[in-house]
This record gives sequence, C-alpha cells and structure tokens, in this order.
Amino acid sequence: MNGTDEDEFLSSPEVISWLDHVETTCMGGDSEARCLVTGGASGADKCWLDNARRSGLNVCVWSFHEHNMCGVNPSDHSITLNKLTDDEKKKSDKVLKDIARGSGKDYVRNLLRRNAMIAQDCSVLYAVGHFLKQGKGTRVAGGTGCSVEIFARSQMSNKRIGLPSNKQQALELYFYSLDDKKWFQCFSRSATFLWKPCIPPAPQGRFAGVGTRKLTPHGEEAIKALFLP
Repeated sequence: MNGTDEDEFLSSPEVISWLDHVETTCMGGDSEARCLVTGGASGADKCWLDNARRSGLNVCVWSFHEHNMCGVNPSDHSITLNKLTDDEKKKSDKVLKDIARGSGKDYVRNLLRRNAMIAQDCSVLYAVGHFLKQGKGTRVAGGTGCSVEIFARSQMSNKRIGLPSNKQQALELYFYSLDDKKWFQCFSRSATFLWKPCIPPAPQGRFAGVGTRKLTPHGEEAIKALFLP
C-alpha cells in the first residue's frame, strides 16, 4: 500500500467512525489508570494477563462466542470481557480488508477481528513473537502481526500530520523478538515501518499485550520484567 492509499484508508468515514466508537465505548474512565487489553488466548496472552493480575491491574479481554479462552475467570470483577458484536465484526472487516485477505473461515476471521479490536482499544501496544522478512522490509508474523500493523497505521497517521514525509516518528509500539531475544521499538517514515533495538518503558495507561501462543521461557521473562518495580 502506498502513502496515498494509506491516507485514504485511514481517513475513510467508516474507519473514522469506528475509531470514534471504540474510543468512547472502550476507553472510557480514568485515562491514567493502568489497564491491560489482551485477547484471552494461551501463550503470550495468558502471560500478559497473569502478570497484570499479580500487579493488581484491571484487564480488558476481547473475545468472541466460539473462542475458548485461557486463564480468564468470568467471576473476576477486575476483568472486563468484551465479545464481538455483529456491528463490531462488520466494522473490523473494513479495517482488515487491506491487511488480512484470504482468511475466509469464520473462526480464523473472528480471531483477526478480535486482534483488530485490541489494536484500536489501547494507546500503547506490546507484542511478542517473530519477525518475518519480506524483501527489504521487516514485518511481524502471524495474527500478532495483524494487531501490530493496525496499531502502527493508526499511530503513524496521527503522528505524521503536518510533519515532513521523510521524518522518522517513534511509535508507542514495542516488539520482543523471540529469535533476537531483545525488544524493538517501531518507527515510521512516510509509509514505511522501521524497527530499532530499545529498552521498553513500563506499561502505563491503557496498553495492549499480545503475542504468539508458542511463548518461550525467555519470552515469559521479557513480559514479566515489564511489571517489576
């Protein structure tokens, strides 16, 4: 997708309307309070949830009716469970149309829709997984990459307004590479994403924690370290 297509995608009435809906219905309350947003799956999602709960944080889990969640106790009042509505599915499909094509199975599609909602329900995103090399570019693999790309596009659009197209902008997007065993921060320049090694900040505000189901021990430690005082 080139820069012009990117601008048209992010400024379309459907996407703007959906972002306004998410901001008012999902991100209400005290913006300074720390709250984890995640997807309720095994692996990284559960690790994020367990560490957030041990730290006394509230948790928002996005899911859907056919989804078998892991580690989510419905009776825990500190956990808000949001299951995709038909309207949210339709609106997330508009956001996914240029990112996840060919995923026609309902269950897989709902996983991607859930990922889209997570990406739009936070101000900072942390992810754990694998980089995927594509030509000269680097992207995040799998369903985790879906959340990462949607979040990055949204941040890139907001941060580059009125700025030179060739100026790099730091995004509030942090990725732990299981292969490199280090954290990276995402930067944008025009319509390109760049990843640079970093020491990530401790999670603040409403932040998302996502990642691969096949989480390694050092991936678990990387997540745990973010919550240490």
